[in-house]
Amino acid sequence: MKSYKSDLYVIVNLTGGGGKAKKTYARVREILMRNRVDFKTFDSKYPGDVKLFIEKLTNRVEGVINIAVVGGDGTINNVINGIKDFSRTRIGIIPTGSGNDFARGLGIPKDTDKAVGRILRGLVDDKVIPVDVGLTTVYSDENVALQLGKAAGVTSLQRRYGISSGIGLDALVCKKVDNSRMKNFLNNLGFGRFSYIIMTVISLFTMEKNDVKLVYSPESGKEAEYIPKLVFFAAMNLKYEGGGVPMAPKADYGDGELSSTLAYGVPRWKSFFMFPKLIMGKHEKSKSFKLFNDKKIELYSDKEMVVHIDGEYGGESKHVSFELIPEQLKVLTD
Repeated sequence: MKSYKSDLYVIVNLTGGGGKAKKTYARVREILMRNRVDFKTFDSKYPGDVKLFIEKLTNRVEGVINIAVVGGDGTINNVINGIKDFSRTRIGIIPTGSGNDFARGLGIPKDTDKAVGRILRGLVDDKVIPVDVGLTTVYSDENVALQLGKAAGVTSLQRRYGISSGIGLDALVCKKVDNSRMKNFLNNLGFGRFSYIIMTVISLFTMEKNDVKLVYSPESGKEAEYIPKLVFFAAMNLKYEGGGVPMAPKADYGDGELSSTLAYGVPRWKSFFMFPKLIMGKHEKSKSFKLFNDKKIELYSDKEMVVHIDGEYGGESKHVSFELIPEQLKVLTD
């Protein structure tokens, strides 16, 4: 009989995914019980409770901690932000979300049996994939800081991410999708990823563009750069975001650098034509796009920018930075 060296903690939201998560969890539970795996389940009930549970878990439990996430990118992000000790925490992914860009970027199968099998083999063989973790810092501007009774330039939000973080079009789309009924409707039909595509097309013709100052890391040796009429900026850790859009086709989640992609200077009437290039991953040589790698990037804008962090709304600010933390996430694999 195979030996599973420690307990497995299963994270799930049984009401998520239009009922898909509940069905998937039933199958996961069946497989784990058949393989005599000792596991405990945490059923998420409200936003933020996964993060709090993981914080308490990684503070309380000694030794190696194994976590299986039955969910999508948002749940994975909460797990990443709850981990207190990356050196002894390992996670496995069983995709049930609408986007599943984290799983897609690591080549984790959608098939539940295969995804669980990958986790079980990782537990037996102690095999993991080390994945870089990003960090987004959203700063308060002077007016906001004064209202809060703080000095300008203070942090109003700081959050880790596994897939991507950015400003502009993709952030605006994430905000609109989260606040719309369309996502739930399409999720119930099994077409959740198309909510991002539909909202992107709508936003292309209505959004305002920002003039930004792009500041590279000191190690890069590059001078700060002025970017006019920014459409979007994405600091990518993995290749895909927005339900499979290959924003950074050459991104490497273990190279210690963020792979950033931005689009700028595109007239509104022409914006629609750049979207197919993104979908097909053919935007690298386009004059409207700029792709580069760096350890840290800061953006200063003439007006507030909508920020997203792993597809979740991260507020609005004129000053945002993106970087990698020293630790790496350990993902169970076979």
